[in-house]
Amino acid sequence: DAYVSVLIKAVTPATVKYSFVWGRSKCRKVTDDFFGYTHFYKPLDKLKRYGFSLEQITMIDDTPSKIVSNYAAVIEIDAFEGAPDDNALSLLLARL
Repeated sequence: DAYVSVLIKAVTPATVKYSFVWGRSKCRKVTDDFFGYTHFYKPLDKLKRYGFSLEQITMIDDTPSKIVSNYAAVIEIDAFEGAPDDNALSLLLARL
């Protein structure tokens, strides 16, 4: 997705290469019948088709519902709201 590419390019040093970056187009749309809302879920088992095991994956996301029932390392961050001084991804990358 375009917005993901822009964010990743803005915060990632040239020496870092990602194997897979997940935007909304790769999510599974799920409707919760009980609460009546729709959310997007990232089924990490989809990555097995690309040769990854879940033990190799670190997922970074701002929405807990997207990462439910995934057995991988998950780092939850605050949502990006467009603030020019938002540096959460840059700080996170420095720690990884």
